[in-house]
Amino acid sequence: MNSNEMESVQEFRKNGSSRQLPQRGNSANQTIKSLENAPTRQVSKPDVELQKLFEQYIEIKSKLNELEDRLALLKPRLTEFMTDKKTYGHQDYFFTKGVSRRWQYSNQVEKLEEQLKAKRKDEIDNGIAKVVTETHFVRAARSGAEIRKQYPRHGSLWSKQEEHTLHSEYQKGVEPAIIAQMLQRHPSGITKKLKDILQRIG
Repeated sequence: MNSNEMESVQEFRKNGSSRQLPQRGNSANQTIKSLENAPTRQVSKPDVELQKLFEQYIEIKSKLNELEDRLALLKPRLTEFMTDKKTYGHQDYFFTKGVSRRWQYSNQVEKLEEQLKAKRKDEIDNGIAKVVTETHFVRAARSGAEIRKQYPRHGSLWSKQEEHTLHSEYQKGVEPAIIAQMLQRHPSGITKKLKDILQRIG
């Protein structure tokens, strides 16, 4: 990210995050320590050719993550300066300001979705559901220690102030990638905690 794109995040960290996010004693450090001391999975050492492919994957993925973060910070600035329902042309691109909405459904709808999810699982477990397509893929996961280099609060307990900030920024329409930078937590953790907060409120 360049200096202009990081300005809002750095301002939050300076005036908000470091000052307003209290720690619960040593609980955060204990959580991180317990994650580091967790049993390690059985890991196989790749051969030379596979290792080269892994290195290419990591290099490309790292660049993509950086570009996605930069794009997430750029989008709010674009919408700020663009006019509603007006199309702009620049080079080979057309830019139009749109509106997306997030919906919070009633408890009745949420329960129906949970029942449907359980029913689908039941049909899979009992061989009723049929496989239509099968896709093979590679799942790559970063280690907790590596994630914490970019998101220092990854894996630590949430403070009340952090939860309040998360919910407040979500209501403003701020994208999870930006909130992740603000709170120094991985985007997946932001999404998971947000779902938990909305369920408690709803």
